[in-house]
Amino acid sequence: MAIVGSGSKCYDVLREWWYMKSDENELEKLRMAEISVRAVSLGFSVQEKCILNPDLKALGKIYMALAKNIVKHGKPYCPCRIRFHPGNVCPCTSVRSDILENGHCKCRLFFAKINIPKEHIVN
Repeated sequence: MAIVGSGSKCYDVLREWWYMKSDENELEKLRMAEISVRAVSLGFSVQEKCILNPDLKALGKIYMALAKNIVKHGKPYCPCRIRFHPGNVCPCTSVRSDILENGHCKCRLFFAKINIPKEHIVN
């Protein structure tokens, strides 16, 4: 089951929920969007045998940027890409090639298991 670029079911369910709850405040929408982003990114990392950014502060910022894109644009567009088109929905279509070439995707959400920065390795 491919998640990349498909606009995954998790985001589709979130969007349906969204419009039913149109009177909810923006903070609640942002919170629900972030939960959705966390679930999809964790699922993708398990499926693709990669890891999430081990820097928790950076990871939180990426999650929040993706959640804000859901609130603003209706989809979790990659925060590091300028254009909002289906290929840039996280995880974007270039995530696999980016990880193979660089050891991580462009926005540094996903890392190859072998490319963990030394400062993040816990002994």
